[in-house]
Amino acid sequence: MAAEQPQELFDFEASARAWDTLYDASDFDSVAYYRPRLERTLTWVDSLALPVDARVLEIGFGAGRTAIALAQRGLLVTGIDSSHRMVEQAAQRVARYGLSARIRLGEGDVHALDAADGTFDLVVALGVLPWVERPGWCVREMARVTRPGGHVIASVNNRRQLNRVLDPRLNPMVEPAKRAVRRTPGGRRGDPRNPRHDSWRQYERWLQAAGLQAVRKASLGFGRFSLGARPLLSEATSIRMNERLQARADAGFPGLRSAGGQMLVLSRKRR
Repeated sequence: MAAEQPQELFDFEASARAWDTLYDASDFDSVAYYRPRLERTLTWVDSLALPVDARVLEIGFGAGRTAIALAQRGLLVTGIDSSHRMVEQAAQRVARYGLSARIRLGEGDVHALDAADGTFDLVVALGVLPWVERPGWCVREMARVTRPGGHVIASVNNRRQLNRVLDPRLNPMVEPAKRAVRRTPGGRRGDPRNPRHDSWRQYERWLQAAGLQAVRKASLGFGRFSLGARPLLSEATSIRMNERLQARADAGFPGLRSAGGQMLVLSRKRR
């Protein structure tokens, strides 16, 4: 699939060290987003009952936490990341766990995966698609290297997450007006440091175009809530509010079950 490949929108090389602490911190983002996303992913992986030595590709492995957890389940993990520093940090962590024989890490590009068609039983990409310019293309690449009947677990940022809908500054209904301002001569350009947000319908179109079918999905993370640029709740209150809303979303409460900040989706490649 040869094509001119776009660059990522964010400099992960410069922020590599910060990603090493995300799963240990007690701040809102770690509690509401990062740890629940990893825990839900591993629960889904366990439900697949993959055989020992099944082959897994993790895209954007960061500090290596997910790759290590997968290897500890008896899986053979190939990990790619765009950041050389991420590769170095994760390799050190893998070595400390004694898993270097089961985890192979290196630099790579999700837009052009260096693997043959149908190589992997499972592909995992957490927090990757919001940072690329052509996510639909990347979903096709992930599907290409997945064997027929294999699975893909990936996350996208939810365009209609509750805290964005409630804040007039972030509400997706005003996006057309904001884009018009950016197109106006002298108007502000979009900030490339901010990740993209997509609707479930858009992500489903990417899956279908790639030959993938969603089999499980979860909406994760509620908050932080703001009005304009001002936070409405303290950190501790935000965490408690997220716990209550997440429990209701997991129970299928209407209006909340698809209103979290991230959509995590397990999909299967058609045979």
